[in-house]
Amino acid sequence: MSNRNLKIYDEKYHKIFFKPLKIFELYKEIYKKISKNIKIRELWKLDRSKLRFYKNDKIFVNLTEKEFYFIFFLLHNKGVSVTKKKLLNKVWNIQINYNMTETRVVETLVSRIRSKLKNITNPPKIIKDKIGYKLLI
Repeated sequence: MSNRNLKIYDEKYHKIFFKPLKIFELYKEIYKKISKNIKIRELWKLDRSKLRFYKNDKIFVNLTEKEFYFIFFLLHNKGVSVTKKKLLNKVWNIQINYNMTETRVVETLVSRIRSKLKNITNPPKIIKDKIGYKLLI
């Protein structure tokens, strides 16, 4: 590979390592990538012991246990819509074999969480689409 090719890769934000590979350089690059992802992803955290959904010590929301498990389940399925049936199964432990549209517990819980989050600037959002519910952070 020539130096000319290296400049092309640098412009595209790629890192190239040549043999012999220096393990500490590789470690530093991996650490930088991971730490950037953690900072972006971990803006909001859940604390099971205090039942809090928080951004920092001053910005937080107190939750009930059902609210905690609801957000916990949505966080673990981040970026994917979760159906009402699956939420009822995982959060409330209700097994549904038919279409249970008459229950409003999920909608009520989402409404309560949204009302708690509305006083915070740039809060996470719970949205409902055709498939189900999704948490946007």
